[in-house]
Amino acid sequence: GQIEMYPLARSSERRREKYLASSDWWDTPMVLVSRRDRPLRTVEAAAGRNIAIRDLPFIRASAPLWLPGAQFITKPEIADIFSALCSSKVEGFLLDSRVVQATAFEKPSALCNGVHVIPVQKGVFGLATMAVKSRASTADRIFDQISNLEAEGEIIRAAERWRVVAQVHTIRVRRALESTFTKRLTWGVLGAFVILLILNYWHVKRTRSARGAAEDSDRRFHAFMDNTSVIAFMADKQGRLVYSNRAFTRLTGNDENDSKVTLPPEVALLLHRASDTGPDEHSSTLLAVPDGAGRTRNWLTLQFPFTTGAGDQLVGFTATDITDRVSAEAAFVEKEQQFRNVVQSASEIIYLIDANGKFTFCNNRALQLTGYTEKELIGLPCLDLVRADYRKRLLKRHHPLSDSSTAYDYYEFPVITKLGEERWWAQNVLPLDEGGKLSGFQGIARDVTELRTAEEERRNSESRYRALFEEAPIAIHELDANGTVRSVNRAECALLGYDEDEIIGKQAWDFVNPEDREVSRTSVLAKLRGDKPLTFFLRDFLCSDGSHLRVEIHENLIRDNSGKISGLRSCLLDVSERELALKRLEEYAAELRLAKEAAEVGARAKSEFLATMSHEIRTPMNGVIGMTGLLADTPLSEIQKEFVGIIRSSGEALLAVINDILDYSKIEAGRLEIECKSFDIRDMLEETIEIVAGSAGRKGLEMQLLLDPDLPPSLKGDSGRLRQILLNLLGNAVKFTEQGEVFCRAAVEKRTGNGVDVVFEVVDSGIGIRPEVLPTLFESFTQADSSTTRRYGGTGLGLAISKRLIQLMHGSIGVESSPGAGSKFWLRLHLPLGDPTPRVAAPSELDGTTVLVVDDHPTNRKILEHQMTNAGARVVCLESGAQALEMIESGATFKLAILDMQMPVMNGLTLAQEIRKTSAGAGMRMVLLTSMGDSSDLRLPADSGVDACLVKPVRESALIACLGRLAGALTSPTKEGPEQKPAPIGRRQIRVLVAEDHKINQKVAEYMLRKLGCEVEIAVNGLEAVKACSGTRYDLVLMDCQMPEMDGLTATRHIRALEGGWSIPIVALTANAMEGERERCLAAGMDDYLAKPIKLAALEEKFRLWVLDREPVPQALEVVAGRQ
Repeated sequence: GQIEMYPLARSSERRREKYLASSDWWDTPMVLVSRRDRPLRTVEAAAGRNIAIRDLPFIRASAPLWLPGAQFITKPEIADIFSALCSSKVEGFLLDSRVVQATAFEKPSALCNGVHVIPVQKGVFGLATMAVKSRASTADRIFDQISNLEAEGEIIRAAERWRVVAQVHTIRVRRALESTFTKRLTWGVLGAFVILLILNYWHVKRTRSARGAAEDSDRRFHAFMDNTSVIAFMADKQGRLVYSNRAFTRLTGNDENDSKVTLPPEVALLLHRASDTGPDEHSSTLLAVPDGAGRTRNWLTLQFPFTTGAGDQLVGFTATDITDRVSAEAAFVEKEQQFRNVVQSASEIIYLIDANGKFTFCNNRALQLTGYTEKELIGLPCLDLVRADYRKRLLKRHHPLSDSSTAYDYYEFPVITKLGEERWWAQNVLPLDEGGKLSGFQGIARDVTELRTAEEERRNSESRYRALFEEAPIAIHELDANGTVRSVNRAECALLGYDEDEIIGKQAWDFVNPEDREVSRTSVLAKLRGDKPLTFFLRDFLCSDGSHLRVEIHENLIRDNSGKISGLRSCLLDVSERELALKRLEEYAAELRLAKEAAEVGARAKSEFLATMSHEIRTPMNGVIGMTGLLADTPLSEIQKEFVGIIRSSGEALLAVINDILDYSKIEAGRLEIECKSFDIRDMLEETIEIVAGSAGRKGLEMQLLLDPDLPPSLKGDSGRLRQILLNLLGNAVKFTEQGEVFCRAAVEKRTGNGVDVVFEVVDSGIGIRPEVLPTLFESFTQADSSTTRRYGGTGLGLAISKRLIQLMHGSIGVESSPGAGSKFWLRLHLPLGDPTPRVAAPSELDGTTVLVVDDHPTNRKILEHQMTNAGARVVCLESGAQALEMIESGATFKLAILDMQMPVMNGLTLAQEIRKTSAGAGMRMVLLTSMGDSSDLRLPADSGVDACLVKPVRESALIACLGRLAGALTSPTKEGPEQKPAPIGRRQIRVLVAEDHKINQKVAEYMLRKLGCEVEIAVNGLEAVKACSGTRYDLVLMDCQMPEMDGLTATRHIRALEGGWSIPIVALTANAMEGERERCLAAGMDDYLAKPIKLAALEEKFRLWVLDREPVPQALEVVAGRQ
């Protein structure tokens, strides 16, 4: 028979219990819809939230079961539900998915494309269902009325019609048999027969009618399905296609007349998956299906299982081609995303608030400036961000909220961030309406805190400038671009005698001296055009009383925001008094020039005087010291030796005083220069100690030197001046110490990239210094007290010179002392690394060798232990001979021993003899250290047992070399002990010319040279020297600089002019120790320089340098004759 499809009916449990109806063959699930920017991702997330639902009894009753804990708000229409979600009045709504999809595709909007959808629960479906039933007959309608069915369109199976008819018949028979039993029986049989005939007729007719209706319905179904734009197709349980309409055939590219349909792979996969689903499972799928033209189409398919009248289980599919909609939606989503990106990345603050004044949206800039997170800010009342005293102003400004079309103007207000910082925002607010009602506000703001600060600073600056302009004591006026005065301060009005209104509005040149007005006008206009540079100049102005005023004008241009010149600012200085002062200054300058010339003459006279004094003093001192040195080398009695020693020491003391005075004069005149040359700091320190060691030994003092092993072998600096400073400190230490020791230490304090910071310390156990004297100790001509000067002597210049020298070397010097406890002088210097020089390594035999050190003085033991450890030896230090003998007799063995001569109870010599008597001491090598003068003068008995004797202070290199030799490890010669006396040179006859006018100095030089094995000739002045060199070959010329008739410098120039291919070495002899003397000698053609008084060692050094290390004088010396 015929069946009807009811698309919007729904069966209930009560109906299914009472009546047999077909299963729903299409259904859609209920879904929970929320905003994508604030999604509800799970069903549990809806608890406590406002959820909108349709105002239907079935929905109201079922919603609490689907979403437990949610707060439901009923809406009569679907449009109301969407509007409520759009305005954020609800956080989601409950609806079946078909309605949601239909709304999204029929009315595209930002909301519909921005929703988040999740299914509520499997098996919970919405109102939209489709089912089949038989076409209602009269009996069906009667039965429905009798049974009080809830709706005419109740879904009933076609097979139930029999049960309906049977029920109607039963009712009628019951009523007929109630009269009498007989009637009931008779008429019952008859009625039953008639009814059977009627029913048979009715059944046949109904069957024919139903078959025709079914055929007609089938034709209408096929006609409808083939002419609809909806794609429809069916598959059996095995996933085979059993039906497809014309839209399906056309869109898949199949021929409508071809019975065989080719399925796209995507559709085939869909049918295959559908065969695996349950019989009651409904679903929807989005497919990308290629059409016949090779293009991809997007299908939205709905899947629903159903059973045919024959009992076959099929799966039906309907699909809609939504390609255009998907493309439009993607484009819309892209545009929306672009818009959201623009909003989120905007430098302005963008936000939305609802009608209650709470934030519903804010961009990243708002979060950045307020310090809140999005979760913290959304839902927060906007007034909570406003400073408390401004909240009422904003409420008053927004009071006319009913006029939702009004856009409020730009205004500024203070905002308090999360951290409590105050910032200022400037914004425009646009009301939002929904159906004519105010739903909220949209705000666009920007942070103007810096702008307000800058504006406030500008106003303050302008105010300060205006106050400065008005109160400045300097006359100032400003011109506009035409040269008209637009402002003038009170100082200028007072200077010229005009009122302010008499100046403003006039041309600037109107106030200039009439003779200069045209020049002034041209100059001002050129500057305003930018054609003339700005320089200060003098101008005569006309005052109100007719007098002329000389002023100096300083100008600067005024520019607008675009950089264009808009005016000129001028400052006027009254220079009338200054010109008078300049005139006086010129007079003073003339006087100063005369004074300067006089001072220069005085300085030259002073320098010449110092040079003369140096020459006049050093010349006799050369004779005194030189002759005593020569005399000391002759056979003398003991008393004669003592007298010679006194003369020599007195001469050297006098020379030291002279040197201090000359050095101080050089420093005061700024003519002392510091050299920077490479030198061996260890050799320099050891040589310095040796110089002072004699004085210390004569007083019975221990003189010690401790060197840091980290000291570089070569450093750069002025070694001569450093030696001078250390000699001064060491000399003072020896002078002021009667007993005990003098200790010198040099250590590396810090290393830098190209040098080291070295600390030098000189420590003594002398009389010490009172605290009140320490602050002035380094001042010139200062000593501890007058008694110190009377007792110890000295000029008081030594420490002052030392400090000035240290300052010139960029170092520092200081002292620590207390009376009776000795003193410690220290100095710090930064010395660059010098040229690398190899040092002789310690003998390898000392590695691991055990050395015995016996010395009663703890400082000596510490230094010897330090030196031996650096050489790789193992050291045992003892303080007495008794301890040493006890250790040796107990079985201790030593290969080497260092013994001090001066020890109490048992001296070093006695100890050595006792050690030789022991069995362990037979093979021991022993070195004796003595302070009793040169070791050659010490008479040691043959049985002393000592293998070597060294004089203290002993150089570290000499000690290690001696021990290495004794241990059989000496491989190279090493300097040992004091310097050797010069030996005569006997290789060949060497001729030396001495040009010297002073008789004594002639003798000194002659005797010294003869000791060196030279043949000497004397010239008493420069002329004789030139004549001598013109005809004689000399190996060396010693030339005095100051001689009568012709000085040494002029004579040297003449000699150089006479020379041919051979240059005679000429060494200057000068008593002028002033700065620059050496340079003058070298500039005149001399090769080297010796300062008087001459010492034999210094002369020997020059002799070896210029004679012995050179090639011999050629036999034939070319001389240009006649050149005088």
